[in-house]
Amino acid sequence: MLTCTTIPVRTSTDARQRTLRPDLPEEKRSAEDKWSFSGGYLPAGLKCGLLMGDYSRSAINTSFNTGTMVGISCNIFGEGMPPGYVPDFSWGQNGLARYEWDKALRDIDNWKKMKGKKLSGDEMKVLKHIFDQIKH
Repeated sequence: MLTCTTIPVRTSTDARQRTLRPDLPEEKRSAEDKWSFSGGYLPAGLKCGLLMGDYSRSAINTSFNTGTMVGISCNIFGEGMPPGYVPDFSWGQNGLARYEWDKALRDIDNWKKMKGKKLSGDEMKVLKHIFDQIKH
């Protein structure tokens, strides 16, 4: 089951996604091998906008297609529209460059401080585990 979260996800000013019509068929997203799904496609509901992981952000005027999946701690910027899937800890929009662990951690910690919170040791362990699983 795909779920969305409202924990620190930041799209920039004027970020856009395609308008959804009420008569569209159910959106389906490709299941990536690194996820523990059985493969194929996952139903994402009748109205699926942008699915963006925690601590991810986008540049001003970034446009996303309906059903785009952005992983955890991504910094999306650059020319053109991002692909339908951007892996965790991606730097840029094509998913080819990896966000460096120290910089990602620093930026996550700064975001938490801005919200009057602190990055916990448990959160850091989970993020590190996810980071170590990525093959960029």
